[in-house]
Amino acid sequence: MGTQVVILTGNLGKDAELRLLPNSGKPILNFDLPIDIGFGEKKETMWVRCAMFGERAQKLAEHLTKGKGVQVVGEFRMPTIYEGKNGNTVNMDFNVNQLSFVGGAKDASSGNGTPVAAGQSAEEIPF
Repeated sequence: MGTQVVILTGNLGKDAELRLLPNSGKPILNFDLPIDIGFGEKKETMWVRCAMFGERAQKLAEHLTKGKGVQVVGEFRMPTIYEGKNGNTVNMDFNVNQLSFVGGAKDASSGNGTPVAAGQSAEEIPF
């Protein structure tokens, strides 16, 4: 049996949401990435629901804001199907194993994928 490793790059559609799992109390960070599929007149945008768990999720939550460019490495989970008024909606769910910041303002990143807050150097970042 093979394994999957997927790399997605995009700008967050809204601020990330940090919450605690009800049974375990473990943190989970969710955010949505738009991914373009196709090209030309057949180009479509698919939204991928990303999830990150644990201490990394807590530390990254405040840095993952709407419009922030990220590259994530991970794997797809089984899609979630929701019944709606206009038929069924399918969400593509993605477990994030690695995250890097890409693009953006010069003072928002050290240029090597390490997030840097105003007034901090890359060595001072807690993750």
